[in-house]
Amino acid sequence: MSIGGHEPTLTCTEGHLSKAEAERFELFMLHSASGLLCGLSGVGAEIVKNLMLCGLRSLTLMDKELVSKDDIDSNFLLESGSIGQNRAKASYEKVQALNPMVRVELAEFDLKSMDLDFVSRFTLVVLCDQLYDDIVLWNERCRKLNVGFIACGVFGWMGYSFYDFNNHLFLSAVEKKQEAMGEEGAIGISYPNVLEAVDIDSEDNFEKKVLQYPCFNDAFNVDWSKKQLIRKSRRLIPSSYFPLKGM
Repeated sequence: MSIGGHEPTLTCTEGHLSKAEAERFELFMLHSASGLLCGLSGVGAEIVKNLMLCGLRSLTLMDKELVSKDDIDSNFLLESGSIGQNRAKASYEKVQALNPMVRVELAEFDLKSMDLDFVSRFTLVVLCDQLYDDIVLWNERCRKLNVGFIACGVFGWMGYSFYDFNNHLFLSAVEKKQEAMGEEGAIGISYPNVLEAVDIDSEDNFEKKVLQYPCFNDAFNVDWSKKQLIRKSRRLIPSSYFPLKGM
């Protein structure tokens, strides 16, 4: 199963794909993908740029906010004369210019009035600098619709990004095993994590993997006071984690 309900038919042997098949799979997924991005803030503009240059089939922009002086300073898609205009509409021309092959559309409503039928049309939904409750709500809805979901926010020098591609089909390079050598030659023990030089051209075997992701609410509400997590917290939690939760 793949996000958005679209998956190409590929031949494979024992679940493995050749390099050519993997590349064909990736191109199919990319050129058939459609994205919805809500929030043309500074970080939103950067994500729009990357999505457009990747070559999606279509990208829909949504934003209820009006352009401010701060937006002009942080969003390179906006012109200085666009203050007071809708951020999505004011960004449209420069967004389209990034890649004329991608169809760019504007949504004339916001998150509060967005319905499930509209969201189900997309492969990916991206929320930039949105309210916590809205992120939780739409993450749960996107999970039910099997639509990929990204949320992010920037607060001065701190920021976060969250990814939920639950049940998405990924292509992963097949892990090679190397024979351990003893005094009398190979002894037949496989060590999957032995470091070795990698020849990119020879890495031509891939396998399909479906990965499970936690939802936004679970990821941001881990009880780190639990005994089994206290030690892990020192190594896993970045210094900005709790300040971000407070914001």
